[in-house]
Amino acid sequence: YVAQFVRSLVQRGETDEAEAWVNRLEGLAADSFDALDAKSRLCVAQGRPQEALAAIRAYAEKPGLEHAEQAKRVGQTAALLEKLDQQSAAEEKYREYVAKQPDQLVVLMGFLARRGRLQEAIDLCEQVWRSGPSEMAAAASVGVLRQGGASEEMCEGVARRLQEAIEKEPTAIA
Repeated sequence: YVAQFVRSLVQRGETDEAEAWVNRLEGLAADSFDALDAKSRLCVAQGRPQEALAAIRAYAEKPGLEHAEQAKRVGQTAALLEKLDQQSAAEEKYREYVAKQPDQLVVLMGFLARRGRLQEAIDLCEQVWRSGPSEMAAAASVGVLRQGGASEEMCEGVARRLQEAIEKEPTAIA
């Protein structure tokens, strides 16, 4: 809840008070994602995006973590970088996350779709259609189309894949 309070203070431009709360949060939970989130938002609001990026990288690349924890941190920092409008760094972390957790390809597809890179996202959907569960592929494909701006060809391709999946397993996709 402290991190949410800091976000609220930063949004209102009350960076001095936000900084005091970030310091308290770091004192209580220095290595937590909430502390990183709060500090990063504050740094960006204070015109110190490089400091935020350095803290985010340090958190994501902390040595000695189990694979699952490391992957989780990379995914968290990718989302944070996207929220901080650091799109290039966010994409790098999303791709790193998917490399560590291949079953999370849909996360990268969502990012690409939100950036308006629908064809790239649809191309990744094809990978899920070939290797993953139909339900996941269908949800990801429709999610990409819902971002808007899809071409008629993209829509027809997704419709074709949905029809094939329904014919293959009529009860699987509802």
